[in-house]
Amino acid sequence: MIKGKLPSLMSSVVAPVQEFNRMEAKKVELILVKEQNGVQFTNSALLSSSQLPGEGEGEPANRETWAKKIDFLLSVVGFAVDLANVWRFPYLCYRNGGGAFLVPYLFFMFIAGMPLFYMELALGQFNREGAAGVWKICPIFKGVGFTVILIAVYVGFYYNVIIAWALYYLYASFTVELPWIHCNNSWNSPNCSDFNNFIQQNTSTKYYEYKSNPAAEYYE
Repeated sequence: MIKGKLPSLMSSVVAPVQEFNRMEAKKVELILVKEQNGVQFTNSALLSSSQLPGEGEGEPANRETWAKKIDFLLSVVGFAVDLANVWRFPYLCYRNGGGAFLVPYLFFMFIAGMPLFYMELALGQFNREGAAGVWKICPIFKGVGFTVILIAVYVGFYYNVIIAWALYYLYASFTVELPWIHCNNSWNSPNCSDFNNFIQQNTSTKYYEYKSNPAAEYYE
């Protein structure tokens, strides 16, 4: 009889252990209440796993970092260098005295340009916000952020025209006959004269200043 009941007894003993292992984790929350008369009361409550705070909740999330330093460097270069550096800067340098223009330019670049540029990068990386959202740190200057956006939109329209010119000239350079090598186009003026015609006509240099070449008229 004992041997026959032994399996049932073992199952009855083991079963509660299996149920205990399947029980969800609970946590005891201790609440301390202090009244005005100085008497303190404590209260405890059981919290289920669904009520427990998430793992790592309240802790700052890990910030994403650049995989390599060259990635950050190229991103900054792409942000800072544009058509103004390649196209407009040499023109301004030539117009304002050539090499002498570089002296005040480099001076103000190190005094004002680099600190402001570094501050812009630091604010963007710290807050991970855009030009308008970053000014939550000081709402009174939020207008500065919207001004930056408007300037970027305006410069975008300006640069898109220049890029369109480059694409148009690139397309024109693939034609069989280049439009800027002769004066037979509809948009050429009566003063247009290419170099070969100028030599054949034996025109004196006195009237050469009144002439224009087809390339200059094309790009005008």
